[in-house]
Amino acid sequence: MWKKFLAAAAILAIASTNLVAFAAGVGVNNMKVVSPSTFNPNNGEVVQVSYDLVGTATTYSVVAGVQDASGINLGDLVDSKGNSVSFVSTKPSTGIAYTWYGKEGNTVNGAAYPNGTYAIAVLVFDMAGNPVDSDFKDVYIDNEVVAVSAAPQVTELSADLPAFSAQKNEKTDISFTIDKDAYVKVQVKNGPTVVKTFDKYDGTKYYASTEAHSMLWDGKDSKGVALADGLYTVYVSATNDSGTNTATLPVNLTTVPASSNGNISDLVLDPSKTWDPVKDGALEIDFELLSKAKYLSIEAKMGNKVVEILDDQGADDGDYKEVWDGTDDDGDYVKPGTWAVTVRADGSKVTKSVNLEYAQPTLKNIYVTKSSFDPAQYEATTLVFKVDTSSVVTVEAHKDGKKEVTLVEAETMNKNKWYAVSFDGYDKNGDEVDYGKNWSFKITAKNATEDKVLDTEWVEFDVEEDIASSKATNITADFAAPAALEKGMGRTFGYTLDGDAEVFLAVYEGTTAGGKAKAELLDYVKQTAGYNEVFWNGLDSSKKVLKDGVYSYKLISKASSGSSKDTEIGTFVIGNTGYFGGQDVVIVDDTTTEPTFCEVNYKDPTCVPPVVEEPVQVVPSTEAACGEFYSDMVDNSSELCEALTWVSENGIFTGYADGSFKPYKNINRAEVLKVVLKAFNVNLLPASGSDLGFKDVDSNAWYMTFARTAQFYGMLEGYNNGTEARLENNVSRVELLKFVLEASKQFTGYEFANGYYYPPVDYTKCDMYYGCGYADNSETQWFYEYANAAFSYDLYNSYSVEGKAYLHPAQEVERGEVAMLLYRMHKAGLAG
Repeated sequence: MWKKFLAAAAILAIASTNLVAFAAGVGVNNMKVVSPSTFNPNNGEVVQVSYDLVGTATTYSVVAGVQDASGINLGDLVDSKGNSVSFVSTKPSTGIAYTWYGKEGNTVNGAAYPNGTYAIAVLVFDMAGNPVDSDFKDVYIDNEVVAVSAAPQVTELSADLPAFSAQKNEKTDISFTIDKDAYVKVQVKNGPTVVKTFDKYDGTKYYASTEAHSMLWDGKDSKGVALADGLYTVYVSATNDSGTNTATLPVNLTTVPASSNGNISDLVLDPSKTWDPVKDGALEIDFELLSKAKYLSIEAKMGNKVVEILDDQGADDGDYKEVWDGTDDDGDYVKPGTWAVTVRADGSKVTKSVNLEYAQPTLKNIYVTKSSFDPAQYEATTLVFKVDTSSVVTVEAHKDGKKEVTLVEAETMNKNKWYAVSFDGYDKNGDEVDYGKNWSFKITAKNATEDKVLDTEWVEFDVEEDIASSKATNITADFAAPAALEKGMGRTFGYTLDGDAEVFLAVYEGTTAGGKAKAELLDYVKQTAGYNEVFWNGLDSSKKVLKDGVYSYKLISKASSGSSKDTEIGTFVIGNTGYFGGQDVVIVDDTTTEPTFCEVNYKDPTCVPPVVEEPVQVVPSTEAACGEFYSDMVDNSSELCEALTWVSENGIFTGYADGSFKPYKNINRAEVLKVVLKAFNVNLLPASGSDLGFKDVDSNAWYMTFARTAQFYGMLEGYNNGTEARLENNVSRVELLKFVLEASKQFTGYEFANGYYYPPVDYTKCDMYYGCGYADNSETQWFYEYANAAFSYDLYNSYSVEGKAYLHPAQEVERGEVAMLLYRMHKAGLAG
């Protein structure tokens, strides 16, 4: 019937150059066919057809289809919802819109028709089958017109609402992607006339292919004036040096709101525009079912990805509130972009879209402690930075834009915390890197859920020779440790002099070490050649705690003979750090096999050596002097010998298989757990075979029984929200103090005065020069009372400078030092 009527109408149309009206006052008006001059279906181009049906309020039957040049019917057009429009009963109306894809079956995936001229026909019949009116427009298919291969392609162009009502304040979300970096222009046209150009996409801005593109259109032109209902075309062009490619999309403005259709009313999404499933929680999908339905479903779709949210057989009328958590059928969070949420109830369908975005990490407050350094002089630089949302961070060292060393790989870092990463100038094989000025840190922070959402920053530094002056006393290997530390905590400044000198050291606000000093630590004090260090308690010249921020130090050496000077400047930060207790843990390349300087220099508190294997049990003879059963002990009369004898007799410490004790070897957290629990005779819990919630432990390792026991008694809380035990880390002096003094209170019942700890020293009643506590301890330090207890019980051997006792709280402890401390606690009645 369609072919018969179309053929008849075609003959009539040819007989007259004017539109033929078969019934007075009834007809097809304002027929428009929007098509490229050469229409190529293989490029995703489409033809949009629109017209008005005018006349009396009588029901008509409409045939909208396509014929080839031989007059053979090729099929029907489809409306914005993909429905065929052949013989659709309708009443006179305006803005009727259809689409032709130029392909078999008139579907997106059909095979394209061959080159040639095709007629778009709209025929109107009364309900008796009599022709009423018709209109025809020709289009030309040329499949030889192909996209410029090297030019960027516009793909996945879509609108969440192909038809929407601007009068009802609805908007459609237009989204697309590009496969190459390009200048992008997005316009809305009414026929050939541009009515809207989007400011963000006006063709002057360059976009990366990795970006997702989305914009809302409210049905208004560029001046903000509401457009009339009808069919419009979205044009997207992408341009680079190789050329331009375009994509088009029909969008229909209508009086019927998209939020309601048939049996479905008032579809609302909450959030309605932008949604982060991780941050915002589940998406709420609210709507009303006006009457019972045999079938009710909800799905979310972006491109070819479809997620089923609801699939019910039999649904009652009433209000519905469904949710989607943003995950797919496998439980994984979906990709960001514009997701169309469609509700279907029998033959009714309503779609609304939401722009799914994951939090974009932003790296900020990025500094290097030293802008240049010389690895041959045992120097290093440390990168400090923050990220504004919890992210997975990778840090690399690059030379001339090429990666040389991975320093941090996919480490989770919390928001608004200071993190520090050191680079000592050695590659992953332990070889010294090439010197030069084109070095940089590359920092990449990725969203923990979607790794394509990321931020990348580059920070330059130099690796160059530190040339010594023959006239000055030169400063090398200067540092401030830790590079990032909590407010109120002290830090150590270390440096090496190649000769005797008078040294000036001061702290300044900012990175330039200029202006008035916040704290002056040394005023040209005489110091000898070699390694020197100064502890600073974190107070300014007025004895006030410095606020959070970025600071620098200036170090000047003046030769004892002459006036020549050498100056070094470095940077450090004060604020909330990314590790528990404010301890600065520097992450180093774990593939390095050769030891770095920090690993052989116990004075460097930033060193993190690998986990030490459990020593082989060696039980010494209690009758012999320790020098006779530990090969590296020669002084049988020392207190250390007494301590080693006691810890060995009581099974607290063990020696090594070669017969040595290695008293000057650093000790890590795993070993400390073991010896402290044994020193207090704690009943050990057997390993459970689990990782205890720590992602960085081996559940079958020797230390798990000690880790489980320590966790049970609240002695092992972990870092990074309790997810990391970091048992391979070395232990500082103050960390060990807190551990053993709290253990003493818990396991021996010893009650320290003043609630927890030994009464603090009253500095107003004594002179620090004559010994009344540690000179590098103050009430602003978190370890203040622990340090006072250590001083009072003489748990550590103090460092003495000009009559002052120094604790050196950040210094890492050694095996012999721990044995001595436990022995002294034993003699004081504080341990078993």
